[in-house]
Amino acid sequence: MSFRRSLAAAALAVATLCGVVVAAPTPAGASAGELEITGGGWGHGIGMSQYGAKGMADAGASYQDILRHYYRDVSIANPPSLPAYFHDVRVRLTQTAGTTVVRLHGSGTRVHHPAGSHVAPANAEIRVGYSGGTMLVKIDGVTRYEGAPGAVVVELRGGRHASLPELLGARQYKWGDLAILPTSRFANTGCSARTCVGVQNLSMNQYLYGLAEIPSSWDADALKAQVVAARSFAAATIRDRGDRPFHLDPGVADQVYAGYDKEGGAYGDRWVAAVDATQNQVVYSGSTIATTWYSSSSGGHTADSGYVFENQVQVPWAYGVPDPGDATPSNPNHRWVRTYTLDEIGSWFGLSGVRDVRLGGNIGVGGRTNRATVWIDHAGGTREMTAHQFRTTVNARAGGSRQIISSKWAITRSGFSDVAPGAFYAGAVEWAVEHEITTGVGSTGRFEPNRAVTRGELATFLYRFVDASPPSGGTSFPDVDPSAFYGTAVQWLSAEGITGGVGNSGLFEPNRAVTRGELATFLHRLAREPAAQPPTLFPDVPRTAFYARPVGWLLDLGLTTGVGDTGLYKPDAAVTRGELVTFLHRMAETPAAWTRWSPPPEIAQ
Repeated sequence: MSFRRSLAAAALAVATLCGVVVAAPTPAGASAGELEITGGGWGHGIGMSQYGAKGMADAGASYQDILRHYYRDVSIANPPSLPAYFHDVRVRLTQTAGTTVVRLHGSGTRVHHPAGSHVAPANAEIRVGYSGGTMLVKIDGVTRYEGAPGAVVVELRGGRHASLPELLGARQYKWGDLAILPTSRFANTGCSARTCVGVQNLSMNQYLYGLAEIPSSWDADALKAQVVAARSFAAATIRDRGDRPFHLDPGVADQVYAGYDKEGGAYGDRWVAAVDATQNQVVYSGSTIATTWYSSSSGGHTADSGYVFENQVQVPWAYGVPDPGDATPSNPNHRWVRTYTLDEIGSWFGLSGVRDVRLGGNIGVGGRTNRATVWIDHAGGTREMTAHQFRTTVNARAGGSRQIISSKWAITRSGFSDVAPGAFYAGAVEWAVEHEITTGVGSTGRFEPNRAVTRGELATFLYRFVDASPPSGGTSFPDVDPSAFYGTAVQWLSAEGITGGVGNSGLFEPNRAVTRGELATFLHRLAREPAAQPPTLFPDVPRTAFYARPVGWLLDLGLTTGVGDTGLYKPDAAVTRGELVTFLHRMAETPAAWTRWSPPPEIAQ
C-alpha cells in the first residue's frame, strides 16, 4: 500500500469517527447523479491472459516466450516419466435426475453394465434410467440390464462418435468412454443428482483436442501457449485432487471441454496440430508442474494469485506482470466503462440520498479490487463493504452488459475533460492523479494526453513519481531557471546522476520534446541501471545506440512491446503525456524494476 493511499484511508477514518460527511465532487466523465466505473479485463486475471497471448503472438513472440512472460521463473519441458493420469483423464460432463440417453453416430460399440456387456449397433440409442430403485439399460428399446444400480460404460475408444441429445444437445464425443454413474454408488463424483455422466479413459492429448478455450483460427504460437498452459493446469489439478471418478469440470470452473465439436469445428485441424506439436510439454516451477491459471483478458496487467484467491499462499510463478499484448484490437474487454445512477445504487443497497461511492483500501497490483473497500455516502451516513460485496450486488441487480466483469475496476475521477474513460492511458492518468504525480496542465482542467512531453515536464513527473526530497547538490544548467516549475526536479535529476544535460552542450533544454529512446534511458537510470537480457531487440533499435540497453530492459520486464502492432519501438518519436504516465504506471507495478532500490520507493510498495 502506498503512503498516499494510507493517508487517504486515515483521513476517511477520522471523518467517520467525527461524524463528518463530506460531499464529494461529481466524478469526471459522469453526469451529476451518476457513478462511472472504468474497468479492464474479463476473468480472475491470474497468469496468462488469452488475448494478451494473442497480442504477443501476433507481434512475433514464440509460445515459449509467451509462457515465460506470464509465469515467472519457469521452464517448459516433458515430464521425465508420464504420470498415470496422462493416460486416463476423466471429465465430468453433466448430471440428471432422470434418464440418460446416449445416441451413437455411425459405427456401433460395446456397452458395459453391472451384469456384463452388449454390442450396440450403428446409430443405436442407449437409455439408462430407473424404475423405483432398479436400474434399466435399454439398447434400441430392448432391455439389456435390469437390476441394482451400477456403472454403465459406452466405449468410444477407436474414434466412435456419440452424443447426449437430451442433456447436451448435438455436442458429440469421440475419445475415451462415456461413463454413466449412479451417485449412490460412487463417491466424489462432483454431482448432486441421481446420475453423473462423464468421459473416462482419455489420453491427455485426446482431452486437449476437445478443449474450447480460444478460437482455433488464432496464431499458431497463441494456440501452442494455450495448449501447454491447459495441459499444465489439467496435470496439476488432477495431481492435487487425487483419484476420483471424474477429475475435471467441463466449464469455466476448470477448463471448457467441448468434445469432438472443437477438433471437428472451424480450423479444428490447426488446434489439433498445436496439441500434437507440443506433445506432453508442461510448465515447471522448479521440479513441480505449475498450476497455470489463465483467463480471457487481464485489462493490461495480470494479478498476484495470493491476492485474488482467498486462503492461498502466493505461489512463485503467478505474480502479476504488465500485459500490453492484452490491448490487441480484437479484445472486446481490454477496457470497458459502466455507468449507474446514484438512485440505482441507493435502490440496490437499500439506501436513500446516495451522494457518492468511493473505492480504496487494499488494492492489488494491476488495480485489482478483490480485497479493497467501498464506501457509499448517503443521507444517513456512510455504508462500508468489501469491493467484492459491492460488485456482487451491482452485478445481480444491473445484469447483462452492465455487469462489472472483472475485479480490475476503478471509479473514474481523473478530473480531466480530455481523458476518455476507454483510452489506453485512462487508468494510468487516474493513478497519477491519485498519487499526486500530476494535476493536469495549469488550470485548464485538461491533461492533454496526446501532446509531446517536454524535458522539463519529464523531470517533474519523475521527481513526483518517486516522491523525492529536494536535492542538496547537482548541476545548475544555464537554461534552467531555478524558480521554474521544473527547476528543483532538474537539479534532482542531476544530483541522482540521471542526467548530465544534452550531449556536451552544458544545457538541459527543458522545452524540447522527449524522444522514446531518451525516455527509456531516463527510466533505466532512475531504476539505477539494472542488467537486462531481452531475447531480441526491436529492428529499429541498433545495439550500438545509447538507448539500446535501456530499451532492452523495458522489453525484458514487459514494460513495452513497441508501438501498436508495428513491431517497432520508434526511438526517435516524441513521447506523449498519455504514453509517459502509462510507462510510469507499469513501472510502479513491476517489482522487478526496483531490484536496485533498497527499499523500493513508496509508490512501488
